[in-house]
Amino acid sequence: MKTRFRSFTTIVRSPKQMEKIAGRTAKLVIEKQKAKNRGVCILLNGSVGVGKSVFARGFIREFVRNPEEIVPSPSYLLEQEYMVKNEDGESKIVRHFDFYRLEGMNQTDWMALGLNEALTNDVCLIEWPNKGACFLQNHASTTDFVTVNIQSSDKDIENERSRVVEVEGLDIQT
Repeated sequence: MKTRFRSFTTIVRSPKQMEKIAGRTAKLVIEKQKAKNRGVCILLNGSVGVGKSVFARGFIREFVRNPEEIVPSPSYLLEQEYMVKNEDGESKIVRHFDFYRLEGMNQTDWMALGLNEALTNDVCLIEWPNKGACFLQNHASTTDFVTVNIQSSDKDIENERSRVVEVEGLDIQT
């Protein structure tokens, strides 16, 4: 019998644990994209400094199969792109966007960022997706969305700042 994952919630106590959870999520997302052959968009939600970029770093390092990959925040560039060849020699792309600084964008502005193609064909990680909600909702028929909510935990565990990470929308059979 196969297990079906739709969502999970966990507590992480360190950036290293956050990257590990992100890496596991990346493996599931790669399976999902391979099975459906369409774009997958990971929506990273959380307040400033909660760990969205750390999650993205762990995800991207697993995706490109390089634990030492340098993954800068795309805060000022808006997008960073990473490519890897899969077992079949086919190139796969993951794009990391940060919408924090974007305000008052219309549909034409969003399209100028190259999001139409990225959302349809690639794996995208988007920090501050609420800034692009009007554009993202138009892609529900061509893109699978995975939501990652990260928030500070109510209590510190062993004097460490802990985070609650909730991942929804995986819908994977294993």
